[in-house]
Amino acid sequence: MDASVAAVGQTQILGLRFWIFAWYVILLVGALGLLGAWAWGRRTGWRNRDEIVRGFGTIFLSVGMLLLLYGTALRLGAALVGLATGTFVVAFLQGSKLKRPSLRLVRGEGVARPRFS
Repeated sequence: MDASVAAVGQTQILGLRFWIFAWYVILLVGALGLLGAWAWGRRTGWRNRDEIVRGFGTIFLSVGMLLLLYGTALRLGAALVGLATGTFVVAFLQGSKLKRPSLRLVRGEGVARPRFS
């Protein structure tokens, strides 16, 4: 078997090393995003909870995909991918509840600026 092709369960995956590398990069980006969102949340009174939940979801998804690609804990990997899907839905719902600025024309300027109303 070629080094870049490995058996995961009953399936062979072409470019396995590439996909493992890609999911490690996504895991790193998710961890850095979570740390940044956590620091920002402490400063803003946790108004960015959707970003924090999204960071956890990215980490869950990355770890789950890595477990599936390595073929070590397939059930746990699938459970983490499912958990990640749920966290992304929760993050979307939390983000849609946030008060977004409306664009209104500021009198006399003719330029739309975001204003909270």
